[in-house]
Amino acid sequence: MNGTTLTLGLVGALAAASALTRRGSLNLAAVQRLRQALKATAGSANRAGSRAARKKAPQDTVVEEILRLDPKDVPDVLLVATLLMGAVKGDPVKVARETLDELGGNLQRVLRAQAFDAKGLEPLSRARMVATRELVRRANLRGVLAGDGPVLDSPDKVYDVARVLSTGARERLTAMYLDGKNRVLGTREVSLGSHRYTLADPVQVFRPAVEMSARAVILVHNHPSGDASRSREDEQITRVMVDAGKVLQIPLLDHVIITPTDQFSFKAYGLM
Repeated sequence: MNGTTLTLGLVGALAAASALTRRGSLNLAAVQRLRQALKATAGSANRAGSRAARKKAPQDTVVEEILRLDPKDVPDVLLVATLLMGAVKGDPVKVARETLDELGGNLQRVLRAQAFDAKGLEPLSRARMVATRELVRRANLRGVLAGDGPVLDSPDKVYDVARVLSTGARERLTAMYLDGKNRVLGTREVSLGSHRYTLADPVQVFRPAVEMSARAVILVHNHPSGDASRSREDEQITRVMVDAGKVLQIPLLDHVIITPTDQFSFKAYGLM
């Protein structure tokens, strides 16, 4: 098993485990075998692709075990350890446990490469986190929007979709385009701003709406600061887009601000 096959196998298994849970009937024996195999990879960083390491190496055992298990039965710590395998000089289970403890078990924060900077880990571990986080984000988004999109008839349903649209250290303004039943037709990232604010104009927002024959629009953007409170610029953008929607007869139904732990809806607060 070469390094490429190993990485693809891990990403495939972990992407299938995006809805992590500790419930269900655990195959405890298999989970314990996976734990022991991961511990056995300690000190194997940068050796996964060598001829000697490929001869029934601990990494091979990990791949076999995690692909044999139902991913939902694998504890968080072992999923993180699998991502770190071959990219840490020590026990990946120990590093994964320490990281989860430091971050309060917040998997969103765990998947950010910055979470591992202070530990001085191999660049490979951070690259895996970046790739996995983006794959999960895209899988969630495309899964939600594929085929018959969800009907966004409440702020909570809007947030369920919105939280996978705009993430990162810079503000991203994304538009969701709806049909006459408030079902999602598609999305577009219409503006990428600085770490403080984003700018957009009505043409960027409403041109795709016309192309999709959308009947309504919802705007979503993130606040990297973690504070979901609206700013003066947010209020100004919302007013401009509301007015543009009236002219085009494609109403702006809501403007949602999101953070990893909070949200703010202009509509819910009666500001539209």
